[in-house]
Amino acid sequence: MLKAVAPLLGFILHTALALAEEEFDFDSTLARAEQGDLQAIHGLCARYHFGVDLPEDWQQALIWCERSAKAGANSGQTLYAEIYYFGLGVERDYETALFWYRKAAEQGHPHATYMLYVIYAEGRGVPANPQLATQYLQQAFFLGSKQAIKKYNQID
Repeated sequence: MLKAVAPLLGFILHTALALAEEEFDFDSTLARAEQGDLQAIHGLCARYHFGVDLPEDWQQALIWCERSAKAGANSGQTLYAEIYYFGLGVERDYETALFWYRKAAEQGHPHATYMLYVIYAEGRGVPANPQLATQYLQQAFFLGSKQAIKKYNQID
């Protein structure tokens, strides 16, 4: 289980630290989110997902991360994929996770690209494909994914 969660830990820490640095007012953020402000929508997604400034709440995270993902925010797509990849408040669904990780990776999201490496390297919901996994690892490395850099350096 720790091996499956390890890729997420660096992403969580980075996102939580970024959120903690922002000034947060729930009422105004909620009002902006309900009016379609993507930054506010994604802010609620991440805050409910990580429990920063708000209690961790997977049902609320699911609602706000879905809205963020469908609006095209690559970080929202990645967080939405995480919910399904790890089964956080929902049934684990690798197919849905893969769909949203791909969407985010197509927009250059480093962690989503790294998670595609993990999925294809370990055959999670898809047949293992070492060649494709290596391509995603290289892409994630060049996008600056800390997990990919660490993994890439272990291979060399």
